[in-house]
Amino acid sequence: GSEVNPSELRARIEALADAAKTVSPEIGARKSSRGEIRSEAICVRLSDVQEAALEWLWPGRIPLGKLTLLAGDPGLGKSFVTVDMAARVSTGSPWPDLSGLRQPVGTVVMFNCEDDIADTVLPRLKQAGGDPSRVLALKGVETTSEGGETHTRGFSLDRDLPKLTEVIEA
Repeated sequence: GSEVNPSELRARIEALADAAKTVSPEIGARKSSRGEIRSEAICVRLSDVQEAALEWLWPGRIPLGKLTLLAGDPGLGKSFVTVDMAARVSTGSPWPDLSGLRQPVGTVVMFNCEDDIADTVLPRLKQAGGDPSRVLALKGVETTSEGGETHTRGFSLDRDLPKLTEVIEA
């Protein structure tokens, strides 16, 4: 290819920089992906908040209605713990540290990005004594384009929480 000398390259870059539109970095002035043109922080004074008691799925460990994250290095048993929890909720079985306290039966929605549903999750759930009819595996979200084409993508808490609420309430 043809070589460009450094001073010619520098002149081209400077010409592009001069022609480029400048943007001021004002907070909230940029249009977001949701079409917002402005955003503000919302605060509440704690003295104006009415205190409420937590309700528990697993008393002292997992609150109801809250996001709970189970994190750890690979191979430590996170998937086994979540399947065991799903099995207990789906059958109303007591928690390991509360063996005398039976729980109400519930339906479980599972997010699992690592294990196959058919060959790993379902066999583990059955082995843990769970009720597969009360456990839903969220595989993704189906979207339809303006042209009518459908695609499946991963679930996003940011975009898809209302859809999850619909699944839970159905």
